[in-house]
Amino acid sequence: MNHAEAWHRTHLIRLYEHWDDWNAEYFAGEMTPPYLLLSTPNCPRALGDCSSISGFGGRSQIRLRVSLLTGTHPIMQPDSPEEGKFRFVADVLLHEMIHQWQQEVTGISENSYHGHGRTFRDKCNEIGSNIGLRQVGLKTRGGLPPCSSWPHSVRNDGYYFGAILRASAKAPESELGSDEPPSPVPRPIGKRGSFSEVEAIARYARLVLEPAEIQALIRLLEF
Repeated sequence: MNHAEAWHRTHLIRLYEHWDDWNAEYFAGEMTPPYLLLSTPNCPRALGDCSSISGFGGRSQIRLRVSLLTGTHPIMQPDSPEEGKFRFVADVLLHEMIHQWQQEVTGISENSYHGHGRTFRDKCNEIGSNIGLRQVGLKTRGGLPPCSSWPHSVRNDGYYFGAILRASAKAPESELGSDEPPSPVPRPIGKRGSFSEVEAIARYARLVLEPAEIQALIRLLEF
């Protein structure tokens, strides 16, 4: 923190304050302060990820996608209030804290659910009941919003002050966490090169690619 650039330090101070408060309130203070990094997660679709060991061997690391804070990520509204973008990233942190809790305290990885199984769901609902959020469920089960995108999937539309481009103001399912593979490109109806096919590819690209990569794809499609 002492050597961080001013922009990073401003956000990291607030994020660490949230981590301290939430660790005490929701996790009985049992977790080790992680290295919080404003960086790019391993999975192209992930908004954040959590590792038990950092890239340089430190204990516990949480990465938060920096383009969410700058507003350059495809799901973000660049001109939205800074507080809205920060709230979204803080929610990513809270999500990743449950993964940290699984790694450090419970030891339950739930790999068959890509980390978002029953234990993860129950912790989401336990915390959610304290902050007024509706319940979530397992992916494609029970008709409830998926815990894999909690808490974004159950925040009201105004919570992020319009920071999200999607009308529902909710993160797409599977964008939270670090190990869930991207779903296949939707197979459109129509002949090759039709508008429906290009539109389907463009929608998928906004989920998995960075802005510069999207522009490269557009140039390729135009060619």
